[in-house]
Amino acid sequence: MNPKRTTLKEVAQQRFEREKQINFEILKRCGVPEAHLAFTPAREGEWGEKLAWMESMFDSGFLVAIRGERGKGKTQMACELMKTRHAQEKTVKFTTLTQFLTELEEANYADNPDTENAVMSRHQQPSLLVIDEVDRRINNKDEASRFFYSLVNKRYGDMTATVLICDIPHKEKLNDILDTGIMERIYETGGFIECTWESFRK
Repeated sequence: MNPKRTTLKEVAQQRFEREKQINFEILKRCGVPEAHLAFTPAREGEWGEKLAWMESMFDSGFLVAIRGERGKGKTQMACELMKTRHAQEKTVKFTTLTQFLTELEEANYADNPDTENAVMSRHQQPSLLVIDEVDRRINNKDEASRFFYSLVNKRYGDMTATVLICDIPHKEKLNDILDTGIMERIYETGGFIECTWESFRK
């Protein structure tokens, strides 16, 4: 009995699935949460329009702040942006502010081969950097704020795209959370996405 021949369509599908898995693993190593990798929402309504707007500005080196209450699809929007940028063969990285600051803190441990410069470099180099939960652990007078501002300012100077995400209602002031210099760069190069639409979780 002759073995069944694989059709060109099946070969193409197998190749597609392999490439999809490879891209999944690469993006996971870049920090993208698996739940957001596995889910691909329809690009509809204002949510889809804002995503398309950011995609159109990749090469401008924008700094955009996405803000709103939980469940609005803020992180998913940023992860879809990362998928697009990765498909363009550009480097991407996802982190939270807490994770970034923890890496810097641990770089000072005697038994850690990592250095502050290495941590900063990992976050300065990607073509697109997403920092989630920027409303956590920020005090404009402490050392953490200085490192955060230094990172954002370096990426601003290099004209590389940065997205900041915070879980605060659109009516609250970001000035109480973000450094004045960061706010000025947001206004200058990107702006704010106010997530006032219906929750993704309904």
